[in-house]
Amino acid sequence: MQPIYFNGIDIGKVRQIEEFDDKLVSRIVSSLNTYQRMSMMIRGSLELGKLRMENWKAERSFFLFKCPVHGYQVTYPSGYFENLQCLPCFREELGLEEKKREARIEIVADLNYAPHSAK
Repeated sequence: MQPIYFNGIDIGKVRQIEEFDDKLVSRIVSSLNTYQRMSMMIRGSLELGKLRMENWKAERSFFLFKCPVHGYQVTYPSGYFENLQCLPCFREELGLEEKKREARIEIVADLNYAPHSAK
């Protein structure tokens, strides 16, 4: 097994997609330089390198992207159109995991509101 480094982080040790846990992904995100951050903002994803997972015949390119629900995720292009799909979102769609619910508070400003003036 040859080491594969991304910004000094050895991602070549990863043998299953589940090993890209929150801790490893946060280390990857915090190691991004300005060029990589800009590239990710423009393209929507950033290639980390080619990895071969356990029981795979060939290497695949792995990408970092940001899911609007689950935050930063690492995955490989899949499906006929080679899309990047958030693994937790995919599991929620299949019913394997409970959906992540976010509490959102919206503050709506009433622009027509005028405070009572003293007469």
